[in-house]
Formats: sequence, structure tokens, C-alpha cells
Amino acid sequence: MSANEKKLRNDNQFKNSLGFVKKKFFKDKCVSIVQGFIPQSLEKLSLKTFCFAHIDMNASYPEKEAFKFIFKRLVKGGAIIFDDYGHAGHEEQKIAIDKIALKFNRVICCLPTGQGILFK
Repeated sequence: MSANEKKLRNDNQFKNSLGFVKKKFFKDKCVSIVQGFIPQSLEKLSLKTFCFAHIDMNASYPEKEAFKFIFKRLVKGGAIIFDDYGHAGHEEQKIAIDKIALKFNRVICCLPTGQGILFK
């Protein structure tokens, strides 16, 4: 499979994901769905603070931008889970996220599940 074919497959993989997400959470009043790309879509959020976030985008740029945005708004004692933090094949994400954590004087703990967790 060529690089272009892989990109096209990946682009089409999430083509109908907004409809899926809306169906999945339509009864949940605590969920706010914001369509778009990170970091631009983060500015559309109505939330001023976070107590918990689960970051799972499988790409270092949007994950680190989401981390920077959320951490600044994370309440004391709040937590962020990084889904693929300790998994093979996601080393680039781990390195990028670790650099940002150090800027915030934090260390991410790698869980036995391969996820990373950070508390503020």
C-alpha cells in the first residue's frame, strides 16, 4: 500500500465519526461535542476548567497542544490520562508530552496498562 493510499484510508476511516459520537452521547448532558482540529477547536470549548481529561489522538502535535491547553485549566488535584503513553509505536508522542510535563514541573507516571497519568 502506498503512502497516499494509507493517507486516504486514514482520512476515510473517521469520515462519519461525528455522527457516531453524537449518537453515542446524545443522552449525556455532561458531554459537549466540538468538531474540528486541535488546537483550533479547543478555543471553541465553553469549559473554563477541567478536573479530568483523557487524551487519545495517536499523533504527537494535537496531543501536546491539547495537553498545554488543558493543563493550564486543570484544577489542583485534577488528572490527565495519556492513552498510548507507554505503548510501542508511540514513542514520539511520549517524548513530546514528557517535554511539556517538564516545563510544568511535572512527571507523567506510566501505568501497567501503558497509559500515562499526570496529576496537578
